[in-house]
Amino acid sequence: MKYGKNSDKVQEVIDLVCSGQILSVTPAVTDTSLVIENDFNRAVYKSRTQDIEEDEDEDKLTWKDVRSAELRKVYAKMYKLSDFGAVEKELTELPTAFFKCLRRKLPKQYDEIMDEIIGDLYACAFARAVDEAGSPFFERLLNIYQSGGWPCGWEGQYPEGTLVVYAPAGEKQ
Repeated sequence: MKYGKNSDKVQEVIDLVCSGQILSVTPAVTDTSLVIENDFNRAVYKSRTQDIEEDEDEDKLTWKDVRSAELRKVYAKMYKLSDFGAVEKELTELPTAFFKCLRRKLPKQYDEIMDEIIGDLYACAFARAVDEAGSPFFERLLNIYQSGGWPCGWEGQYPEGTLVVYAPAGEKQ
């Protein structure tokens, strides 16, 4: 039970990372509520520069801000757990392990987004360790990675807008 009572759920994320399937399988992204981006350079641009208006009076959010806001919700749940310290210590080793796996297995053209992939998948594993059901947001990101895509942005107002996904096969699913 290295990752607590939800170790098996965390292990699923680890297995995906080390499988060599991240962005190397033909995408099977079938969620029709997604915006599919087939151009890698545009996807990277969206992931790093896209502005998302939460409402007219608020500052604009980037995709990174959206992910951080969702991760704060997971941390809020974690702080309510009395026995999470040892599990959290084990989880802190995952980004290094993810880097080692992805460095060997991620197609080289995606090196520039490796840190973003590691951050997303670490957040997925962390959310699963905190709560067996995970976080709806990070479970959705995990499903996209499992389907061969890369979540890279948000179109419209968050949270009512639409998730943008890079699908490397060049086909809209």
